[in-house]
Amino acid sequence: MSSKLSSATFTRKVSWLFAALLVALLAAAAFGQTQNRGSSPNEAGGAAKATRESNPPITPKYTTPTNPLDAAYGAKIKEYTTEKYFMTELVDHLPASDKIPSPEKILGYAVGTPGKLTKVADLNRYYRALAEASPRVRILSSHEKSEEGREQLLVIVSDEANLAKLDRYKEITAKLGDPRSINAAEAQQLVTEGKPIYWASGSIHSTETGSPEMLMEMAYRIAVEDSPFIESIRKNVIVMITPALEVDGRDRMVDLYNYRKANPGKPAPGLLFWGKYVAHDNNRDGLGLALALTRTQHVRGLEGAGASRSARVGSLSLHDDGHWSVQRLARPARYR
Repeated sequence: MSSKLSSATFTRKVSWLFAALLVALLAAAAFGQTQNRGSSPNEAGGAAKATRESNPPITPKYTTPTNPLDAAYGAKIKEYTTEKYFMTELVDHLPASDKIPSPEKILGYAVGTPGKLTKVADLNRYYRALAEASPRVRILSSHEKSEEGREQLLVIVSDEANLAKLDRYKEITAKLGDPRSINAAEAQQLVTEGKPIYWASGSIHSTETGSPEMLMEMAYRIAVEDSPFIESIRKNVIVMITPALEVDGRDRMVDLYNYRKANPGKPAPGLLFWGKYVAHDNNRDGLGLALALTRTQHVRGLEGAGASRSARVGSLSLHDDGHWSVQRLARPARYR
């Protein structure tokens, strides 16, 4: 990706586009989960069809929070977003909280501020501050650090009641991931009891800088906002976030970006190697398992619950070119 496309301006564009798409996708999952409540195997199809037809339309009343807004942050959102078509009513504001910190309160700048990209240590610092302040956020740390010794985090955001039963929802997902162990009636019962889990993974490609930025703001929004739209997501979906999958390459990319800013017109070093041993492309490591990031994100989960079409974990790898990789994956079990 060129230095132009690595700028914070581009980051702001893709951040809001991703945020709007991801929030909409989580809402779809939340609505689908509501449909499944109380349905028997024979009733599920008809009930789902009827409920889909009665789902409320996306209206300002449904998507507008009642809690106060952070007007200054909202003004920065509008200022830093360069085109109107990157904006939606889901992300054109930020709820205010006097107890739970926004990214700006911890980092000193709003997500998408021109000229600002966030290093891994500061990403982790924000998520820990968010988890300390909100019972709706939980932090898990991998047993294995990256090749260069950086910590790998998993952030979980959901309703407090869901987090209290997280082990049970993992158990349900594992059973649904192996259809050999259950029959159709048991599967329907588990679907009714369980929660879909959506796993948003930021920046597997280090030169794609937007997703680690926007995921901080999305986590805050899901934890804080009280609009019926966000509350439905929080109640019916468990959201998992990998702040930056390629943590070594993320810091290397931020250093390169800052060098280019400080040295305009000078030749910049290349970024052939993102991680210590990785050129392009680290998401080709699914078979070799040579990298700590691959082992952390996939191996234990796939071993523990399988990759069945029935497994209720959707993995979204966020890329700055706008593509979404949505797979059915097992629950993560390598984090403590």
